[in-house]
Parts: sequence; C-alpha cells; structure tokens
Amino acid sequence: MDFSCGDLPSAQRRYEACFSIAQLLAAQDQANAEWQRALWVGYNKLGEVQQAQDNLTGAHQHYLAGLAIAERLVAHDPANAGRQNDLSISYEMLGDVQRGTGRPARRAAVL
Repeated sequence: MDFSCGDLPSAQRRYEACFSIAQLLAAQDQANAEWQRALWVGYNKLGEVQQAQDNLTGAHQHYLAGLAIAERLVAHDPANAGRQNDLSISYEMLGDVQRGTGRPARRAAVL
C-alpha cells in the first residue's frame, strides 16, 4: 500500500476503527474463520501504517499478531489455498520489516 500521497493519521484512525469491529466479531465467535481473517487483515493494515511511518517495531508487533492468526487458520483448514496465501503474505510482511525496510509492502489484495 502506498501512503505517499495520503494522510497517515487519518488512515490509522480508520484502520483502528475497522480493527475494533473485527476484534468484537472475532471475540464473539472464535470459530468463525471469516471473522478471524478480518482480524488478520486489521493487524496487517495497522502494521502497514506503522511501517509507512518508519515504526518498524510497531509494524513487527502487528504482523506477528497477524501471523499467529494465519497459522491458526491454516492449521484448521490446511487444504484451503486462500488461507495458505494469507500465511505467505504474513511471512512476506514480517520479512520486509525484519529486513529493515521502512516501505510498506505493495500488494493488491490483502482483503
């Protein structure tokens, strides 16, 4: 995601609002894979904003939380190609942060 022309504080507030809803839904039904995935997306979006602000520690924490969700979803449904792709994205995002790049990953479909 490219935030170069955007408003990072506004993006962060909107992602936080979305994340709060995802947290509520995921907590209500921990077996609902789609709500768990929505939480995964939320962690990644917040991580992207942190990464765009060069807060690699914050981004790393969000991506780690997202990775844990992706790993659980894959463990529950290992044949699901979409879940495998989400796990791959989590590894990629963590790798970018651990490599020390301050640029957010540019991918078309985290959602």
